Amino acid sequence: MQLQENNSFIGVYQDGTITICPGEGFPTTRVTRVTILGPHPWSPATGFVDVTRGNEIEVPSFQQRGTLTGDVITWNNNTVWKRKPTMMPAKPATPARAPFTGASPASARELMGDINRTCRQKGGKYATYSCKQVSWDDVNRGTVGGALSCWGANITDTYLKSKSGAALFTLRPDNWNEKLGKVSAQDVALIVGNHQPAGQLRPVTLEKFLSQLGEFGQYANLAAGHVLFDEALDSTVSVRFQTTFLPIADEDKGTLEFCTEAYNYNTQDDQSPRNMVVLATTQGVAIQQDGRGKKQLFHHAPRGSTGEVDRFWLEAERSSHSVGGPQRESEAERNDALKRGKATAAVIGTKALETRFNVLMTIQIPLQQPRSPARPAWPGASPSSAAALCYPSAPPLAFGATAPATFAPGFGAAPPAFGAVPATCAPAFGTASTPAFGAAQFGAVSAGGLFGAAPGAVPATCAPAFGAASGAAPIGAASGAAPIGAASAPAFGGLFGAASFGAAPAGVLFGSSGAPLRTGTANAARVSRGTRQDTLTRQQLNPGLQSARRHPSEHVTVTIVIYNTVAGGVPTEDDIMAAVDDMEMLYAACNWTGKLGSSGADFMKSELNVKDAVEVSRRVTNFDQFPV
Repeated sequence: MQLQENNSFIGVYQDGTITICPGEGFPTTRVTRVTILGPHPWSPATGFVDVTRGNEIEVPSFQQRGTLTGDVITWNNNTVWKRKPTMMPAKPATPARAPFTGASPASARELMGDINRTCRQKGGKYATYSCKQVSWDDVNRGTVGGALSCWGANITDTYLKSKSGAALFTLRPDNWNEKLGKVSAQDVALIVGNHQPAGQLRPVTLEKFLSQLGEFGQYANLAAGHVLFDEALDSTVSVRFQTTFLPIADEDKGTLEFCTEAYNYNTQDDQSPRNMVVLATTQGVAIQQDGRGKKQLFHHAPRGSTGEVDRFWLEAERSSHSVGGPQRESEAERNDALKRGKATAAVIGTKALETRFNVLMTIQIPLQQPRSPARPAWPGASPSSAAALCYPSAPPLAFGATAPATFAPGFGAAPPAFGAVPATCAPAFGTASTPAFGAAQFGAVSAGGLFGAAPGAVPATCAPAFGAASGAAPIGAASGAAPIGAASAPAFGGLFGAASFGAAPAGVLFGSSGAPLRTGTANAARVSRGTRQDTLTRQQLNPGLQSARRHPSEHVTVTIVIYNTVAGGVPTEDDIMAAVDDMEMLYAACNWTGKLGSSGADFMKSELNVKDAVEVSRRVTNFDQFPV
């Protein structure tokens, strides 16, 4: 196999050895870029080479010889390249089991308990995933002295609900120090065309979508010619991958209707949204905004010149395709889906997803909000007094540290700075009967704690932060510290469905008797438009988007959820492992992947300031504003 640079021969690859042969005019001190000619996909240790760019790879310094051992190329005894992992092959459709038993679906709690138990038992990468009923899908998280906070300048809780109102879940890594990928707007695809009645669907990149937003979003109250693309910002887009198993009855083409709900803590008024939110499926996009309280995200079908928009639930339908990997439909299968008005497999999301019909993608585009006079966070308070929330008199606590008696455990109990709220700044949040309002962002408090407590009351014990995987040591804690989310942590009494907030034995989370659950049949879900919810005018749909402007420093974030159904029971261990393997492959195929707390994710973090603390605390202390 020959090696080239700038179309000039520079060396050969043969029998596991790479030899560079400098020629006339070729620099003998540094090789800048090399193209490997042949079927071998290679990648730098820090990312992957896009095969559409000719497999170009950068050599950090010139050497005469490199060696290939297994899947790694070493240069002067340093690993510089590794073999690009092969994309997961599409699994063939498997015939649905017959006859169908008609068995009732498992409950969401049974599913979460079983999946969490399997992930813990398998260990390794699987133990870093757990089921959560509240997902932190943040655009910009705050830091204090470089340490992560649960608050931020642009933070969102996302819920998954069935049409009947039942709480569902997603399987994902930790909420607090979440796992992320990094791509560019050119590397994300979505399907457009439904912005016009009977429009022709077609794929475009996220870059093109944002550049031509006026065309695609005029139905949604955006002005013609509106552009929200920012070349500098959109070269870096954060992405997170999640999956779910939706419970259905064991019957042919069983279905479940659902929608996602989003609660942004930084939006106080529907006229001043913090983000434009795009819901994308292979049947098109739905453009809307966040606002005051929880907002349900529905599929859209504009009526045309009337300016009205029909909103539809989403439907997950059982297919014959296996869990994990892309879907390859036969012509007959595709035609049947089209005849019934259902989704078909198409490119959506990152390139590694290939073609799927079971992906739901949510894109948050941060907007610049008009300046407004700051209001006190609670009666008698001022921005200066609210500063105590950001900068308590004591030094910020490290994760895993026990809060001193002068501190209420607050929003996540022992996280830095914002987990240690001065008792004088901890008003009551209502009673235990208060509905959940996105409280996952604020962490756990034990019974008799902040929720339902008198202002300033300090609970006797503090629960650790939510969202930690089982067995994970508290961040910043000394060796041997108790894990966050350990079974010994006080529970919330099921107020929010404790499985959302970390791993604990199933009996703790769900009150399970430990009896084995029926094994069901899991398949990729065909996610399509469901039944109609209502009809709104474009002004009712998005009252704050008409003059929307892009935030000058915040980056777009993309949340990709892969949907599966499980009929008549719980998924098998193989199905759960296949779902996690799928997500791990998708993360590995990003330009960068790592934890939010690492320097690679600095583009979506900022030092928390008093203004952010006051804005978020309004959502907490003014409990009359909380969603029902």
